[in-house]
Amino acid sequence: MPPPNYAYQNYLLNTVSTQLHIPDIGQIAREAGVQAAIRITCHYPNQSAPDSVGTLVGWLAQPPRLEVCRLQSPAGSTTYPYSKEQFKAFQMALVELRFDRLEDQPNIPAHGVLLWLVERAAGGFAKRVLLAPELATDTYQTLIYRLHEYIPQAVEVNYGRE
Repeated sequence: MPPPNYAYQNYLLNTVSTQLHIPDIGQIAREAGVQAAIRITCHYPNQSAPDSVGTLVGWLAQPPRLEVCRLQSPAGSTTYPYSKEQFKAFQMALVELRFDRLEDQPNIPAHGVLLWLVERAAGGFAKRVLLAPELATDTYQTLIYRLHEYIPQAVEVNYGRE
């Protein structure tokens, strides 16, 4: 069976990055000195929270940095410190989940659910996985837990967590 076509959901999530004037993750990953970049874009149904983009960039010669931008935020963006050890552990967690081989989560409705787009890029490689955290099971649920564990500042609502 072919993978589902989530054109509308991807459009919603891409619009968030566009509105916040955030460059493509592949462009960031190709910058000199960048080891890898990980991004989560969040679209909240019915504006229950401001849509957001969190981008974690691992650098070869300086500490990683997590920048979170939220729509309609007077502060613009917030930058959080991140250690090289945390970045390496997060990268390993994604490898253990086989993130680079994951397909989009199945059965995501077009409306009324929280949507996340998780991206990872390094050099010329880029991977995107679409999630609906409220409906996630199995590997997708584990991915959500890892995102909460490693970049909680980029996630506004703790669906599925106590």
